[in-house]
Amino acid sequence: MQIRKYKDSDFEKVRQICFETARGKQFQTNKELVCTLFCDYYLTYEKDNCFIISAENDEAVGYVLCAENFDDYINKYFEVYFSKVKSLSKKEAFIKRCEKIFYRKIAKTYPAHLHIDILEEYRGKGNGKGLIRKLLDSLKSKGVKGIYLTVDTQNQKAIKFY
Repeated sequence: MQIRKYKDSDFEKVRQICFETARGKQFQTNKELVCTLFCDYYLTYEKDNCFIISAENDEAVGYVLCAENFDDYINKYFEVYFSKVKSLSKKEAFIKRCEKIFYRKIAKTYPAHLHIDILEEYRGKGNGKGLIRKLLDSLKSKGVKGIYLTVDTQNQKAIKFY
């Protein structure tokens, strides 16, 4: 197992991991919605802030994705991805609009945010901690002053991890 920078050749595997690890009934049947909400932006516009945990064959088995500046993220997201979200799910489009307002306040202190997902069989082995450490070191070297994340209140394993 190794932690490395994201490569364009990881794109489809990362999208698959994103879909496989998504929680909630609304996400279990709509890969395009899940990937549009939670990974495509980062893989396209924030490649320097994406790290992969890879297995022996160099195949991605987990990742951490990050936007280092909320204002840049939200502006580009609404320009490029929002219409697709809206066409896939009116509910998720509404939530995204609410997030835009809510997170803008948080982002004044914590401008970066992250998403992390690891396939089940690779959890509990220090991979998540390693990914987070790699990302935080990278952000620190860029002078990013803070980072936030959200977690589903039902995801007790993730809450314990954080």
